[in-house]
Amino acid sequence: MKIYLDIFFLVNAGMNFVILLAESFFGQRNVRIPRLVLASVLGAVAACLMIVFSVHRIMPLFVFGYLIVSIVLIRLAFGKTTLGTMIRNLFLYYAVAFLLAGLLVQLQKVFHLPLTGITLLAVMVVVLLFLRWMLPKLRQRQVRAGSYYRVRLYYEGRRVEGNAFLDTGNGLYDPISRRPVMLGEASFLQRLWRREEKPVMRIIPFHSIGKESGLLHAFQAESLEVEKEGHWERISKPWVAVCDKYVSVDGEYEVILHPDMLIKERKKEEQ
Repeated sequence: MKIYLDIFFLVNAGMNFVILLAESFFGQRNVRIPRLVLASVLGAVAACLMIVFSVHRIMPLFVFGYLIVSIVLIRLAFGKTTLGTMIRNLFLYYAVAFLLAGLLVQLQKVFHLPLTGITLLAVMVVVLLFLRWMLPKLRQRQVRAGSYYRVRLYYEGRRVEGNAFLDTGNGLYDPISRRPVMLGEASFLQRLWRREEKPVMRIIPFHSIGKESGLLHAFQAESLEVEKEGHWERISKPWVAVCDKYVSVDGEYEVILHPDMLIKERKKEEQ
């Protein structure tokens, strides 16, 4: 029984890792591998406990337990999100799991492979390699769409990397220098500084639909890098406004770019 649990644990941990990684690829989420590993291992431990305590023999309890475990895994892997994003991630998690299970069944039928632990792990490695090959192509397709970019933001020797949306309706400007201002989620930007080392802030006034006026805190980063067609373009000393709420309801991006940032960089290149 111990050997069976060992194999069962390894297969479940590997399956969880592949599913969560595939979900991050399809959802274009920026994730950290250690978080995925931790979530995958804890999910495998939970699956083993269900087997040991025969939870799988009581279907309602098993379904409820599997749902709770799935929510915990997604929370660990992708961090805190809105309720809508959590529900979307949950559906995507199950969709990827069903697709992977269907792929395994089809491979078994076509090639008459025995569904052993070694076979499952080998198939998962192949799937990971395939996703690693496909990810850059998906990102390039997004870049060609002209709205989504990968960005890196630098401040005081630290760096954060995430997804950005180019919003033509972003009209934020620093009132003193008249330079364009990008917008970022506070939870994303806080990785750039420790709580006791917050940057010097500047107040940026803004206007939006449904609200006549308001104020945002902004700071000047060291540099911003935007990925375009496989290479990174650098923008010096960008102003970054801090948004306490989510800038994307579905969690697809953490930063909203100002169109003038990219236009001015393009003019510099032409000159």
